[in-house]
Amino acid sequence: MPAQLIDSFDATAPWSARTPGAAPSAEIPFFSDPDLPPAASGTASLRFEPSAASDGHFLTRTIAPTDLTAFPDLVLWHRSAAKATGAVTAPFQVRLELGSPALPAGAVGNDWHRYLHISNTGSWEHQRIALDDLAPAVRSAVDTIVLRMAIAGTGAPLWVEGLYASDPGIAQDADAALLAALNAQLDLNGASVPAAIDVPGLAPLTAPWIRLVQYDAVYAGKRAGAAQRKTDFTDDGHRLRDGAEPWDLYYRIDCVAANRPDQAAMVDFILSRLGLFSRIAAGGRVMRVERVPNVHPDDALSAGPLLRYRVQTWAEPNESRPVMPVSEVSLDLDQTGAA
Repeated sequence: MPAQLIDSFDATAPWSARTPGAAPSAEIPFFSDPDLPPAASGTASLRFEPSAASDGHFLTRTIAPTDLTAFPDLVLWHRSAAKATGAVTAPFQVRLELGSPALPAGAVGNDWHRYLHISNTGSWEHQRIALDDLAPAVRSAVDTIVLRMAIAGTGAPLWVEGLYASDPGIAQDADAALLAALNAQLDLNGASVPAAIDVPGLAPLTAPWIRLVQYDAVYAGKRAGAAQRKTDFTDDGHRLRDGAEPWDLYYRIDCVAANRPDQAAMVDFILSRLGLFSRIAAGGRVMRVERVPNVHPDDALSAGPLLRYRVQTWAEPNESRPVMPVSEVSLDLDQTGAA
């Protein structure tokens, strides 16, 4: 399973603001906001505006106990009006914590946390968070999400959206994003038109339907970014992950229909959804998709209109290396010489 939605942050009702002693707090007003990131998982984000007296206060909500042991990471979108990089001039503002019935957030034996690293202001950022150091008693039954203020706020707003448990895959994520964009999104003759990834042995669906075939994968070295990036910021330091490998996946999309009006409606729909260039999303990840020419010999064998698209995606490495902060530097000098 490539991803599982934990919270879309659509509604404010499940959330409450608390003091460090867990009493109700008025220092973190929060709202539902229609402002959304590129890979929105719902219809709204959670906006909160911590006050100058909010240090240690937190937002929290309870979910059904959720087993995250099959997932190496969480992913989250966030946005802020102020940088928070851990520097003296831009200290971390918010830390994410998780709890379970056996080990509540912040309890003895559960000091797991991650600071929201905000390098830009006014734009949505995507953060990947490792789960390998989350206590098994928490990871197997997460039921509490906490957003704790690490410092007093200034009233400047922060937004969060789309918390997923993630096990990213190149083809799985691209398949899921294309199906989310095309499957059961067009109504014809009073019924929704399905889309499916066609593989050998798949029983043909009843027309009309949209057939997708992934036929190639090409390493896209020109899109390669930094060799390493900093992630997983905690009180003990951070981690270094290798940069993601860029790949291009190629798909052919067939419009299977019994008549030309249905066929034409399906072509119009696909072009309206994917166009020449567009973006698709799955599991909190955004992928660029673009139309490519039909130049393959088997194109003439298609029973109907055929469209080809390239999906730009990435292979995400799971390994990371801890980097501890330097707290002291010692220099010993051995001086020798003639008197």
